[in-house]
Amino acid sequence: SNSVEVQMGESIQLSVSILPSSAELPELSWSSSNSAIATVDDTGCVTGISAGQTNVIVEGENNTYTVCSVTVKEKTAYERLTERERQFVDAFLKIVDKFYNPSSVTLKYIYYSSASSLWDITVSAENQMGGYSEKDFILYENGDFIEPILPHVIMPGEDKWYDLNLINAAIDERIG
Repeated sequence: SNSVEVQMGESIQLSVSILPSSAELPELSWSSSNSAIATVDDTGCVTGISAGQTNVIVEGENNTYTVCSVTVKEKTAYERLTERERQFVDAFLKIVDKFYNPSSVTLKYIYYSSASSLWDITVSAENQMGGYSEKDFILYENGDFIEPILPHVIMPGEDKWYDLNLINAAIDERIG
């Protein structure tokens, strides 16, 4: 194909076919018309740098060349999440329709307890009266949730804080 897509920060290997197939592969020179968008090494490995479109040019003997259009796509917020964060978003999406207006949901606080395999979260969402309410929940990995008796009790352990902006962006993408 004379066009490929690659995500920012990822690589794809290009190859060249020579005709006739019995012909010897000449020495090739690879270049990118815009290395701020994508770079290419001397083996044809293209790496996406920033979102956009550029061309990779492959030059052979006697000024012969071919061009491959490279489109670099930005990763979605969901794709940029860690595995644990994706696990949270997937579990949270199982309960988001329980809110009056799912598209109004914003996470204000998130804390994962590895000892209990649950997330302690605070959610802000539009209520039936047109205002916004904040509520605490305990969200289990399987998508079950309860309202805790006590607000945010943090226990020591292998627990982690998360990037709320990125997680909220990923939830927004998924709700659509």
